[in-house]
Amino acid sequence: MLETYLGRNAALQKRTAVAAILDFTGEEWESVRRLREADGAAVIADGIGDITGASENGNETTGDTIEEGAV
Repeated sequence: MLETYLGRNAALQKRTAVAAILDFTGEEWESVRRLREADGAAVIADGIGDITGASENGNETTGDTIEEGAV
């Protein structure tokens, strides 16, 4: 896939993301951790069915506030 424009672009985006992550503060790491946990809970809820805290489309709706400025 690296032989295509899309493949090269995806690889560039990954390298850019890794470079940005290396400069994360503790607050930014915590924000990413909460996002990952929320995403994992949504995937589990979507796979199991009707679980409190998840909407019908599998999106987590716990009411937790995620600071957008930190990410």
